[in-house]
Amino acid sequence: MLAYILVVIFPLFVEELYKKKVRAGNLLQYEYLNKKVRWKYIFFAVLPMFFLIAFRNQSIGADTSTYIDHFIQMTNTPWEKIFDNTRMEEGYIIFVKFITVFTKKPLIFQIVYTSIYLFAITSFVNQQEENHFFVLFLFGTLGMYTF
Repeated sequence: MLAYILVVIFPLFVEELYKKKVRAGNLLQYEYLNKKVRWKYIFFAVLPMFFLIAFRNQSIGADTSTYIDHFIQMTNTPWEKIFDNTRMEEGYIIFVKFITVFTKKPLIFQIVYTSIYLFAITSFVNQQEENHFFVLFLFGTLGMYTF
């Protein structure tokens, strides 16, 4: 549990580093430069969440084993039969089957979907006018781990 708490508060720690960088470099004058630096710090703040989700065990989380089992099943399923006997969304099934073209390893699958997921979160947070790191903190505390 301590690891989850540390990962959730990590963005607040990174925020302090970011504020020091902005003040020291006087980056507020240069909006473009400020956004570029902010993106790097937000990305750094998200990394612990990425590692926690991407490298979790199959038994961690309510649905992880279901998705891993589905991925493994898809590695042996021909393209013409991917929609047979499933209740999952068609776009997701195509995505999973597409990943099986490149790898048969569930860990790589987890890394790919976590990368997409966290890239979207990072992009969204970077577009906020303020409180970027607090949004990451809020995201983590309001149920990110239930995903």
